Amino acid sequence: FVQRYALAVLYYALGGRTDGWQREFSFVSSAHECEWQEKLEYTEAEQVYYYGIDCDDQGRVTSIVLPNNRLRGTIPPEIALLPHLRVLNLSENRLYGSLPPEMSKLVKLEEALFAMNEISGTIPDYLHTFTNLKKLSFLDNVFTGTLPDLSHLKKMTHLDLSNNEDLTGTIPESWGQMQALRGLFLSFNELSGSIPLRIGEMTELRDLRLSGNVLEGTLPASIKNCRHLKNLYLDDNEFTGELHALKNLPYLEGVFLAKNAFEGDFDMFVDYFDDIMILDASNNK
Repeated sequence: FVQRYALAVLYYALGGRTDGWQREFSFVSSAHECEWQEKLEYTEAEQVYYYGIDCDDQGRVTSIVLPNNRLRGTIPPEIALLPHLRVLNLSENRLYGSLPPEMSKLVKLEEALFAMNEISGTIPDYLHTFTNLKKLSFLDNVFTGTLPDLSHLKKMTHLDLSNNEDLTGTIPESWGQMQALRGLFLSFNELSGSIPLRIGEMTELRDLRLSGNVLEGTLPASIKNCRHLKNLYLDDNEFTGELHALKNLPYLEGVFLAKNAFEGDFDMFVDYFDDIMILDASNNK
């Protein structure tokens, strides 16, 4: 009964019935809550088998997948009544307000996806307790404040905090401990300082996007340890110095360096890289 109640509260809090969800998924119907879903064909890009609610073999709600479904409102504190939740995908809706502190109880979360909403406030400090978290996206919201310590999230593979505009401060050195990270997306904020020296500990990193901040300094030599890096977006910052550290990254495909103060011979990209597909080094020294 408790989880059914929590899902019903979520439904009405996020505009069910009144604003009209794109799909209703039989929410608050006579069907069991584990059947409030629609099965979909598997697509590798989305990695989603269904939309709506999914449960484990014991009938406990483990997934809420409702992206691009015309949800509107603030996430209610009753979300905490779903302690077995592993996937929460509410991307591409019209959610606003801050994340409720009660969400700190969802320590089993593996994916928390809130991209393309209007969620505000600071990024919660309690996220560091979500030690099972693999994917976290706050892309294109209106978060403010500084980046929290997420160093305990050893399983994190994708972290996207891009396009919040008012996220400030530095990229924490401790983030180097997220050694499973494959994608780090922090573009279009107001981040300052330099790239952490410990970036080299992220040896699985494939995609690093830091465009459109006010980052400065030179590239740390340790970036040479990110040997699997394919995409590097550093454009529209205040970086300086030469790019020798990139010579040890043989798999680079997309490199965006425009609108900085890098200097040196950019012909190195022709000499050292076979896989380069896009290189933009305009407006440097």
